[in-house]
Amino acid sequence: MLCCAVLCCNGCGVVWYCAGGSVIQGSAGEAAIVAFLAALTRKQQEYAVLGLPQPRRDDMVVFASDQAHAIIKKACMVLGIGHFCVIPTTAEENFSLNPSALREAVQREIALGHVPIVAVATTGTTSSCAFDSLTDIAAKLENVPGLTGSIWLHVDAAYGSWKCYYMECRYVYRIDGLG
Repeated sequence: MLCCAVLCCNGCGVVWYCAGGSVIQGSAGEAAIVAFLAALTRKQQEYAVLGLPQPRRDDMVVFASDQAHAIIKKACMVLGIGHFCVIPTTAEENFSLNPSALREAVQREIALGHVPIVAVATTGTTSSCAFDSLTDIAAKLENVPGLTGSIWLHVDAAYGSWKCYYMECRYVYRIDGLG
């Protein structure tokens, strides 16, 4: 069973816990595609509510560390998401995604006219066993200057998905749903 969690951080500093129910996907690729499709649909809805022109998929961007599974980039390709921003990690940080580096990358992409839709964090990468700090990443995605609408935090739970099953861990890690 594949388990992933999605948090939605909007520009107002509020974290929406998107409790959309659960779906078991047949593969990590299917799970990433479904999560990203939901995120880009949400972005389109946010623009519509604000009366803004719809963002084009080739202007959208997904963020992930260099430790994220290759299927993340492939999901972007399948959906026609134009940009995939890889954030380097270091051995000194145990190959975890640096929340400040993520925020800086989001700000750079906004300045280039791109539309951030998803940030991918991991709980146990298959390449280096890296665990990202979900609470720190979620906090850094709040109130990003220039961000229209929200950015979704997708958690690729390669082998750290056990955290999703225990309610006390969901609270600590700001995880609300399995998808």
